[in-house]
Amino acid sequence: MPLLLATRQGLCLAEGDHVTPLQENADFMALARSLSNPTVYYAAERGGQVYRSTDSARTWEAVGRIEGYTELSSLAIDPHDPAQLWAGMEPSALFKSEDGGETWTEDPAIRQMAEDEEWSVPWSDAKGHVRVIALDPNDPRRIYLAIEVGGVVRSEDGGETWENVHGGIHDDVHAVAVNPKEPNVLYAATRHRFGRSEDYGRTWRQIDAFEGQGYSRPLAVNPENPLQVFTAAATTGPGGFSRPDVGAECGIYRSNDGGLSWTHLTNGIPARFKPYVDAMDVNPSKPEHVALADSDGAVYESRDGGESWSRTAQAPPVRRMLVVPEG
Repeated sequence: MPLLLATRQGLCLAEGDHVTPLQENADFMALARSLSNPTVYYAAERGGQVYRSTDSARTWEAVGRIEGYTELSSLAIDPHDPAQLWAGMEPSALFKSEDGGETWTEDPAIRQMAEDEEWSVPWSDAKGHVRVIALDPNDPRRIYLAIEVGGVVRSEDGGETWENVHGGIHDDVHAVAVNPKEPNVLYAATRHRFGRSEDYGRTWRQIDAFEGQGYSRPLAVNPENPLQVFTAAATTGPGGFSRPDVGAECGIYRSNDGGLSWTHLTNGIPARFKPYVDAMDVNPSKPEHVALADSDGAVYESRDGGESWSRTAQAPPVRRMLVVPEG
C-alpha cells in the first residue's frame, strides 16, 4: 500500500521501492487522514501553506495559508466531518477551519495560555510548539494538544474552554493519542519516556521502559487493538543526535498492553538507528501493516505487526508519514 511522506524536500508517495514526488521544493511538516472519508487527506508546508487531496493522496490542491509563524507543526481532522480541521503552530497557536482548509480562524486562548504558562522551546524564545493535535474519534469535542514544552492541553467542549495539565510526565510532550475503544485512556510520548492517562488526560503517570533518556516523539496506535502502540525512543535528546559514532541510538518499541510494558523490536531493522525516527503509522484497514521512516529517509515496513521488518524505499529526509489504505 502507498505511504504518504512529508519530507524536507517535498511531499512524496512511496509504493514499494518507487518514490513519486507530489509537491516538490518545500519542507512539509504536517499530515492528516480523514476517518469519515478515507479519500481525504491534508498536508502542510512548514511555512503555513495547506494542501488538500480528495483522491487518496494522488493529487493535491493548495487551499488556505496561515502566515506569520515559524512553523505549521500539526494538523488534525474532525472524525465526523472532513471539512473541519485544526492546525497547530510554533510559536504556540491553534487555528480551525470549517471549509476544508480554505480559511482559518485562530483560537486566541492557546496563544494566551502559552504566555500565561510560560511555554518554551529549547531552540528559540518561542512560546512553545503545538506539536500534535488529537481528537477523540468517539467525541470530537474532546481535544488534546501535545505542547513542546508546556505539558498537555485538553478541552471537553470543542475548544470553548481549555485546561493545561502538568505533572506525572515531563512537560516536553511530543505526541498524544487517544485509545479509540477506551477513550478515557490516552498515551503520550515525551522527552523522558512514555506517559499514560486513564482519566481523559486529567492526570498522568510516567512509564520507564526505554534505554537511556527514553526520548520519544512518534506514536502509532493499532485502531482495531488500541492496546498495541508503537513508538521510537532515543537514548539521548536532540543535542546528541549528531554524535559521529552512534547518533541518536534510536530504538523501535511496541507495547501490547497500552504502554504498561514494551518490547524492543530488532528483526529486520537496526536495533539502534543512528538517525532519529520521527515518522510511523499503522495501516487503519490492515493494522498488521506498520511503517516507519528515519530522518535520513530510509523507509521500513512490517506486515506482521512489527515482528519482522523490511527496508522498502529511500526517500528524502522524512518528517511524518501516513499509510494510504487501498479502496
